[in-house]
Amino acid sequence: MSQGIVSLNREKTSRWLRAFCLRSSLFQAQENGVSGVLDLSQITSFIDAIMMPFIGGLALLLAKVSHGDRARWAERQFFAVLLVITIVTLRTVITCHEIWLVHTTSLGALIVCSFLIPGHREPQEAAF
Repeated sequence: MSQGIVSLNREKTSRWLRAFCLRSSLFQAQENGVSGVLDLSQITSFIDAIMMPFIGGLALLLAKVSHGDRARWAERQFFAVLLVITIVTLRTVITCHEIWLVHTTSLGALIVCSFLIPGHREPQEAAF
């Protein structure tokens, strides 16, 4: 009975990982008992799936909490990161790569959150 539950949980976990396009040979190697050594394609897949949205979120956070000249610099950095994520998203959509949904979702979330999250603003001078 417990082996059936473990097998069912393993199948659900496996489906979940495939849904987020993380079914690299590292996971297959671990299931087959082979040592998990990362190669270049696995590292780039990890960066593509996890680190790009994470870096975008950090850039948005810095742009929203910064003040003065740092805020302008952080906003330029956020726009640069947004441009890179847009280009990567276009590449994944055009090539019909499996990760396109993650990229499109993270790009949309960054754009929407940049409008929804209030940032620090310089006090406006009165126009008298």
